[in-house]
Amino acid sequence: MLHSLLARFGNQMAESHFKRIPQGWIFRAAPPWSITLGSHYLVSDPTKAKIEVLLGASYLVAWLTIAALGFLIFLLLLQSSQTTWIECGFLLLAVY
Repeated sequence: MLHSLLARFGNQMAESHFKRIPQGWIFRAAPPWSITLGSHYLVSDPTKAKIEVLLGASYLVAWLTIAALGFLIFLLLLQSSQTTWIECGFLLLAVY
């Protein structure tokens, strides 16, 4: 179940990372630094499926991290001042 969920997330991101060619797929890896270009690799269909699962896992981890940080900010705002939970919610929505 988790494998199919990660593959689905990765499949959504695959359009920006893969390009079909007759020999297989060209995979554009994300650059390690934002000022450099990413590397390109020729991959087969089974390798593409594995990369999609890894992309899905990174996508899921990124969103869970953002959600956890947002919840932590919500709790800190709620405890540190006299604001109500509704005001904290509006502040979080403004940030997102």
